[in-house]
Amino acid sequence: MIAKLEGLDMRILTVVAILLLAACSPTADGPVTDAAVTNDTSSALRLAHPDADMTAATERMMGSLNPFENDLRGLEIAIRLKDEFRTKEDGAEFEFQVTSATGEMPLNEIFVLAETSDIDSPLITAEQRAGYYIRTYALADTDKPRMHTADTTLKALKAASTGGNELRFQAIANTCVEPDMAMPETYSLTVFLRTHPDVDFVTLSEEWLADRQDTGSLSALFDPCSEAD
Repeated sequence: MIAKLEGLDMRILTVVAILLLAACSPTADGPVTDAAVTNDTSSALRLAHPDADMTAATERMMGSLNPFENDLRGLEIAIRLKDEFRTKEDGAEFEFQVTSATGEMPLNEIFVLAETSDIDSPLITAEQRAGYYIRTYALADTDKPRMHTADTTLKALKAASTGGNELRFQAIANTCVEPDMAMPETYSLTVFLRTHPDVDFVTLSEEWLADRQDTGSLSALFDPCSEAD
């Protein structure tokens, strides 16, 4: 099991959770237990707290997200950003896909999440910081049948699999810089999730940072918002 953060299309920041090999094997009882957390070395993203116990955090996160044990129709995501950054209208997306050992993609669904408010969460309350804000999102009611279909498809793939499949989740934050605020020197993103309102959020990604002067392919994170945003 690997969790990593990477840039996509130079426009969005993505937190990726991947269950490898045994996760879609018919003999697997759950996610693989060998976990590692890395950052994409092609970008300048870095962990704010590199000495944190990321293996334990990743295992807690994957236990909450495991689709074989949780109903993803109850998916909720929270993202924490610095005040200088704005979430766009399509502020959060969730991608759910399976890639086979031959490179085929029998399951690939993208959900644009609906913004929510008045969330009851001790973790989100505790994670509030001066100079930052947290936005919360949930699966839209109109997308819940599609998520249920994806979940059914995933279970069928697992039953028929001989192993070698890759199950991937991507939580995508679409952001830009508020044009009436001073250009920030650092981008910060932390993502939390839960799959049922009766349980608290868990941390999907620890705080990830990018510096404006050396973001390379992620320099678009510092693009000012347009009227369309």
